[in-house]
Amino acid sequence: MNRLVMALAALSAAGSLFAGAAQAQEDAFTVGGVPIDATAENAAVAREQAIAAGTPRALRRLFQRLVLAEDMSRVPEISSGQATSMAIGFQVDNELRSATRYRGDLTVSFEPESVRRVLRNYGVPFVESAAPPTLVVPVYRVGGQASLFNANPWAEGWDEARYIGGFAPVVVPTGFGSRASMISPQAVASGDLDTLSLMADSYGVDRVLLAVAEPQGQTLNVDLTLVRMESEFDVNALTPSAPEEIPGGLRGDAAPAAETPDPFSQSRRPEPVSLGRIQVQASESQTPFQLAADRAHEVLSEEWKQQTVIRSQSRTDMQLTVLFDNIREWHSLRSSLSGSPFVTDVRLDALARDGAYMQLTYRGVREQLAADLLRRGVRLRSDFRMGEVAQSLSRAGGLDTLSAPAPGAFPSGAGASMPSQPPAAFGGVPADEVLRRDEPALSGDGPGDL
Repeated sequence: MNRLVMALAALSAAGSLFAGAAQAQEDAFTVGGVPIDATAENAAVAREQAIAAGTPRALRRLFQRLVLAEDMSRVPEISSGQATSMAIGFQVDNELRSATRYRGDLTVSFEPESVRRVLRNYGVPFVESAAPPTLVVPVYRVGGQASLFNANPWAEGWDEARYIGGFAPVVVPTGFGSRASMISPQAVASGDLDTLSLMADSYGVDRVLLAVAEPQGQTLNVDLTLVRMESEFDVNALTPSAPEEIPGGLRGDAAPAAETPDPFSQSRRPEPVSLGRIQVQASESQTPFQLAADRAHEVLSEEWKQQTVIRSQSRTDMQLTVLFDNIREWHSLRSSLSGSPFVTDVRLDALARDGAYMQLTYRGVREQLAADLLRRGVRLRSDFRMGEVAQSLSRAGGLDTLSAPAPGAFPSGAGASMPSQPPAAFGGVPADEVLRRDEPALSGDGPGDL
């Protein structure tokens, strides 16, 4: 017990990580609201025992946040000592104590890599990246009449601060400014995709959760629909039918703006997916609206985990061409690639002024990697001449027409072998002048700095 008491004392010193109950911005590896209660010979010992017993329960809640419900049976039971060793800070709210008893609500922050290591050691698949914010659209329908902002107790049941610490953060709308007159509650309740797209654009999100609640006796029925805003691309602009090789770079000089299609100017396409219906009744501690909001958020979290959890532990190598306009964009692309939880290794083999030649190793399947990179602003696509290609979605000028490399200069597909030396045609730069990863750090914004 002495080692555990010493560990808890160290955690108490780190308690300043949580600057009081007003700190609502908990990160994804912080779990709060765990009730603790212990009785001992004095209040100090009772406090230590309560925290020691509450920490593994907090860790269990974190596992439930990270792991699909169907896989929770594979998660091991963690001892109090091990759970405490994985914690980096804690806080107790609503403290009540007597001469021999201690009660309160425990918040624990865990070291992310320690948590991941336990799950990996036991072969438990888990989600590693948080979802982008989802706009919740709570519609309350009674007697065929729908309410969105006015006289809507269902909207009052949502509090985005309660879900900000999880892997599925939400945004609760407060209005739509000048666009409010264009939004009909009836159209929203019926799932009108044009209206939902307008709402998504107003808040700058790619995901909308339409939650239509309707009371029936003592039961509140809520129908959930997730609408994803998928970007549309002009395939013809990405792979021209008669490419022309132009010296000076991977893509050559850009064609005049009037003649170059912009594949990223297309409008987004809403894709609705039903998440089913939940039914709730009031509890002693929560209204049916608060309870339904919690249940709906659980469904949203499970959907995200289903989309992103990595079940396959196999590794796949990918030869990748990265195209960019300047060094700042290159740094952004490189950061997005290395920051993906699906990517386990990235090696830079050659660098030119408008592109890079890399080898990437990833876990899971290609579709998961592509979806995660898209959320990070990178589009991964297969090109019949250059193999796998990564490009930024935020380029103001659209996509330049690609030039055709010299025969054999680049792999013809994702499984082609990599040449022993960077091709001489790479960006028009001789092989002995191509910058390597061990060269001094690059700086600047223009092609001349490369």
